[in-house]
Amino acid sequence: MISEKESLNISVDALYVIAKSCEGSMRDAESILDQLSSGGDKEIGTSNVNRILGVVNDEVLFGLLDYIAKRDTKNILIALDALISQGADLFTLISSLMEHVRNLMMAKLLVDLKGLEITQETAEKFKKQAEQFTTEELLYAFYLFSNTLGEMKKFGTPRILFEMCLVKLTKREDIGSITELVTKLENIGEKIASDKPSSYSVMPEADTKPPDSGKPRVDPPPDTKKSQESLYGGNIPEPERPQDSGSVALGD
Repeated sequence: MISEKESLNISVDALYVIAKSCEGSMRDAESILDQLSSGGDKEIGTSNVNRILGVVNDEVLFGLLDYIAKRDTKNILIALDALISQGADLFTLISSLMEHVRNLMMAKLLVDLKGLEITQETAEKFKKQAEQFTTEELLYAFYLFSNTLGEMKKFGTPRILFEMCLVKLTKREDIGSITELVTKLENIGEKIASDKPSSYSVMPEADTKPPDSGKPRVDPPPDTKKSQESLYGGNIPEPERPQDSGSVALGD
């Protein structure tokens, strides 16, 4: 084995990282070990392997998720700035965060985490951190990281998009379970139904008559034409015209 030949002391966590990145390829694993041995370090940990592979240290990911759990916007932005100053690749970082959130979800839902290819110590750390989140919060974080990664590939401002993603996560409102939300809506509906009156009363018509001012009422004069129509049954006779008696002769 190369590690024995080169007298390398490789931690178990580092071997897990190598095995995970190689996905079963022995040739890739040997190449990584060759690079590690050529570095001159005899004590090999995860930081050495991560530097060669260009992946993010687990401690960094656990730290960032702790900031998200605590809604600590200030410190998570400071941490991101420090990582960028150290040359971290933002696309690799956000992809690593997606995988980390996925592992937290598995730690929350499953008892056995052997399928994650991590040590028992790391599995316990995932289980402990998963307790700080609800299932809905982890889903929200995963899809937000995923959408942000897609936007980062489209636009030339990956840092700004990454920062806004972290701000949104740390400024999030409490995300309750869907069951609790449905229950609240049902309770509101039942309350509204119980508050409705069983029968509706007809409101009396408002009195539109003007208020009595105290002065005697004066009736308007009668309509002469209408009175005549009532008297003659609707046919009013034409008045008689005086007959013409001819011209009057004037004396001479």
